[in-house]
Amino acid sequence: MLAQELDLYDINDFVDPRELGARAESRGRLLCPCDSFLVSRVVTGGATSYLDVFRPTNSDATFLHLATSYYRGAWQANWKHTQLNREDLGPGRSEVQRGSVPVPDNKNILQLARYFAVGRGASASIIRIEASWTRAEYRQQPRNANGPFGDFHSRFENEFGFEGDIPWRIGRFPIVTSLVYVGRSGIPGGAGIRRVTLLQRAPRVSLGSWSLDTAVAVGSVHADNRWHGALIQPSLHLISPTIPGANVRVHIKYAPAYGELGPPVPGERRHSKLENQFSMFIDRTLFAKLFRPAAQ
Repeated sequence: MLAQELDLYDINDFVDPRELGARAESRGRLLCPCDSFLVSRVVTGGATSYLDVFRPTNSDATFLHLATSYYRGAWQANWKHTQLNREDLGPGRSEVQRGSVPVPDNKNILQLARYFAVGRGASASIIRIEASWTRAEYRQQPRNANGPFGDFHSRFENEFGFEGDIPWRIGRFPIVTSLVYVGRSGIPGGAGIRRVTLLQRAPRVSLGSWSLDTAVAVGSVHADNRWHGALIQPSLHLISPTIPGANVRVHIKYAPAYGELGPPVPGERRHSKLENQFSMFIDRTLFAKLFRPAAQ
């Protein structure tokens, strides 16, 4: 089961508490004693046509992403830090287009999640409710008619979100539906952005030693005092086996987005457009530690 993955590089951090020894009882309770688990990993790579909260940057970007998670009983806590750089990875990206937003220089994310059981024992379904706070930093130079001037200064945007992951089945095939709400403030002009997304994930497919994850997100963004219609973002995510010696996995992900992505360029009418996000990155576990409860 995958976690919030609307950022291309944010990969699986869902751990079923039963794998750590929890027991599913009545009324959604997960009972211990069970193990605690601490894991940290690094993700690095690049993406074309990077989208920031469904807002087109009209830029390519490289990223370095560090994610640390701690699991204890029915609870999970995450800290994630991402550094991004605007790049020109392909043709046609030498100038940032009007109507686009800048690529954030870095993001810090704190998340707290609670797992619940629906049913009892090994056959129970596990639901996760997660709250997130994101602080995104943008480094900018003051500008005049002749170009930039002065020193760089930081501008911050804050994002608060909630996500519910609900597993269910079509026949014998397990699938996961996630409902995600995000609100972002601190955007220039004083207006905030809200986003509601329904994310549907299909079962993982094995392609020899490789794996393929597929999903489709349907959502809408509220900005400029109105909802901007439906946004559709399917994704194909190919994952390699762990490479011996290097202890890394290779990820290739294609996640195009279609819809009214952000406000129109001045002088143009509102219209839908397609952004072809393509990303290639690697991930490596830095450390993983299991803490067993003291003997009773």
